[in-house]
Amino acid sequence: MSYSTLNHKSRCCLNKKEIYFIFFAIIAIFLFNAMPISVLSPILIILIGLAIGIAIIYIFAYGDASYLLNIFLIGFSLRIFVSFLCYIISFLIPNWTPGFLFSNDGWLYSDQGWQICKFAERGIKISAEQVLNNPNLKIQSGNITSYDYFASHVYSITGYSPLSLLFISSLAGSIAALFVYLIARELFSKRVARLSAIFAFFWPSFIMWSTQNLKEPMIAMFILIFLWTIFYIHRHFAYVFLALSIVSILVLLKIGQPFLIMIAAAFFFSGLFLFSNHLFKNKLVAGLVIVIALIIGIAFFKNAILSLFHLNIQNYKTIFEFIDYSRDVRAYGRLQFLKGFDISTLPRVLSFLPFGLFYAFFAPFPWQLGSAAQIMAVPETIVFYLLLPYTVIGIAFGYKRRFNQSLLLLSVITAVMLLLALLDSNSGTLFRHRSVVFYLLFIFTAIGISLKSNKRFFIRRC
Repeated sequence: MSYSTLNHKSRCCLNKKEIYFIFFAIIAIFLFNAMPISVLSPILIILIGLAIGIAIIYIFAYGDASYLLNIFLIGFSLRIFVSFLCYIISFLIPNWTPGFLFSNDGWLYSDQGWQICKFAERGIKISAEQVLNNPNLKIQSGNITSYDYFASHVYSITGYSPLSLLFISSLAGSIAALFVYLIARELFSKRVARLSAIFAFFWPSFIMWSTQNLKEPMIAMFILIFLWTIFYIHRHFAYVFLALSIVSILVLLKIGQPFLIMIAAAFFFSGLFLFSNHLFKNKLVAGLVIVIALIIGIAFFKNAILSLFHLNIQNYKTIFEFIDYSRDVRAYGRLQFLKGFDISTLPRVLSFLPFGLFYAFFAPFPWQLGSAAQIMAVPETIVFYLLLPYTVIGIAFGYKRRFNQSLLLLSVITAVMLLLALLDSNSGTLFRHRSVVFYLLFIFTAIGISLKSNKRFFIRRC
C-alpha cells in the first residue's frame, strides 16, 4: 500500500477528541430536544448571557479582557447561583409559599405576568386598565406596569418559568456592571474602571436586587448603556450606537419613566451649565442661570413636560401638592420616615430637601431592622459609611480636575437622588431604588481610592 493511500486513510479517521465532541454534541442535542421549554429556557439564557458578556468584553475592552472576563464570569455565576438558590427555596420546598424570598414586587411581577400570559393564550389581549377591572384576575399589587407585560412576554416564550425571569435579572445586573467599567475607563482610567467594576459586580445589594426579578437591574443596565453610548459616540460615531441609545430611551420610557425624566433634566441642565460657564467664564454665574431656567421651566413649561410623560396632576393645585401626595402614599410600614413633613409648597420643599437627601443617601440605618433584608444590609451600610470619605475625595477630584467628564454623571446622580428624596418615604424601597445611581456613585469612590493609593500615577494617567 502506498504512502498516499495510508495518508488518505489517516485523514478520514477521527481522533478521540473529535469522537468525544461528536458524542457529547449528539447527547446535548437529544437532551435539549427532550427538555420542556420551561427547563430549557434558563439554560439558554445563561448561554446567551455568556455570549453577550464575552462579546462586549472582547469588542470594547480587549486590552483588559483577561481581568474583566474573570470578574464577569465570577459575578454572573454568583448571581445565577443565588437566583437558583432563591428559586429552590421559593418553589421546590414543600409547604412554603411561592415567592418566599421575593414576596413583594418580584413575585407580583411574575404572578401577574403569568395571568396576563394565560389570557393572551386564549386570544384575549387586554390593556392595563382592563386588567385592573377584570374580576377574573387577582391583582395583588394594586396596579399593572409595563414590567408585568414584559414578564408575560417572557412566559409566552418559555411557558411558566419563574427561573427564567430570575436569570434575566441576573444577566441585566451583570451587563450593567460591565458598562460601569466601560464608562469609568472612557472618562478616567483603567485603574478606576477596574475598581468600579469590582463594586458593581460584588456590592451585596447589587447582587441581591439582581436575583429577585426586579426592575432596578434592568433600569440600571439601560441607563448605563445610554450614558456609555453618549460618551463613546463622542469619539467613535456610528449609527449602531445611536440606535442603541434610542432603544435604551424607549425601554426606560416603559419601565423607568421617573428615572428617564430626571436623566433628561440632568442632560438639559448639564448642557446649559457648560454653555453658561463657557460664555461667562464663571461657575457661580452658570449655576445662577440654571436656577433661573428651573424657575422658568416650572412656571411656563410645567404642563407640557408633564403631558410629555403622561403625568396627570389636574386634581392638584400645584406640582408640589402632587409631590406631597405621592410621597405620603409611599410612607408605609416600619421603615417609613418623615411621613408628616408637608412639602406642598416650594419653601417647604426647600426646607425638607436637606433631611430628605440625608435619608436618600444613608438610609436604611444600621438600627433600622424592619425585615430580614434590612438585617442583611447592615454590614453593607457600615462599609458604605467607611467608604464615604473616598467618595467625597473622588467627587471633589472630578469637580476640580475632570469637570467636563464628571458633570453629566454628577448631574444624573443629583437629579435621581433629588427625586428619591422627595418621593421615596420608605427606607426599604429607597434602599432598592437608589441602587440604580449608586452604580455611578461608586465610580467616584473608585477615583478616591485610586487617588489615595497611588496619587501621582493616577493623575498622570488621567
